[in-house]
Amino acid sequence: QPSPAPSQAWPCPRCTFLNPGHAPSCDVCGTDHAPSDDITITETKPTSGSGPAHSSIETSTSCSGQITSGSETGTSCLGSASSALLPVTSGLGLGTSGFSPAPSRDALRQRKLREDGRRVVALVRAAESQGLPPESLGPAPFSQIPEASGPSPDLDSLIRHFRSHLRGVLKALQEEGPKQEVGGASLGPFSLAEAAWAWLEGDGDFEHARRVLIGRRKQQLHLLSSLGFPEPGPAAAALQRQQGSHWGALQQLQQHKLR
Repeated sequence: QPSPAPSQAWPCPRCTFLNPGHAPSCDVCGTDHAPSDDITITETKPTSGSGPAHSSIETSTSCSGQITSGSETGTSCLGSASSALLPVTSGLGLGTSGFSPAPSRDALRQRKLREDGRRVVALVRAAESQGLPPESLGPAPFSQIPEASGPSPDLDSLIRHFRSHLRGVLKALQEEGPKQEVGGASLGPFSLAEAAWAWLEGDGDFEHARRVLIGRRKQQLHLLSSLGFPEPGPAAAALQRQQGSHWGALQQLQQHKLR
């Protein structure tokens, strides 16, 4: 008896990964699959010109009922089931020897994409937990992170290594503010959001990110000074409380001045 036709592969609506038809959710990002209720059966035209057309599934079923006597009947059965090649060949492909066929090149490629996709999703989630927006992440910042030690680290150890390294980098960037002075006062501590933004702007390079962070804070202090708040100390503190937003800092300084 021939086996049923394999389920059709479906692309994930979120990450576009091509999943096998029997998968209930995406193998990469975990999005649930909503199967369609519409099932279409391919119909074949009759070869003799008379009689109704039969679907490929019905032909293969009637074919299995004909193989009852002699090799001649079986030969004609294979001829009538030529339109149902997919179900018949899938049934013949299941051998009784117990050995599974070697995976094809496409199957290996799909497996590699699935593993890489899971790794990227896990790293993005880890970065998002540290305050980094996922839409801003690119390959350049990740290339600056040293590889984890060990022969073949698993995904959990890679995530721990990424979080540990990123936490140290962002903390070092936050501490760069008090070291720099403008007008006799320090630039003030940087917020975590400012440090994360600078790390992305610097493509993961610490020195580049430090220059970007300090230059942006100096521009913001100059802008607030031109708007009537020349003291760098209170202005820097307001910028730090407002996550680096100069408009939020300006509103806070104005409210404090009106009191």
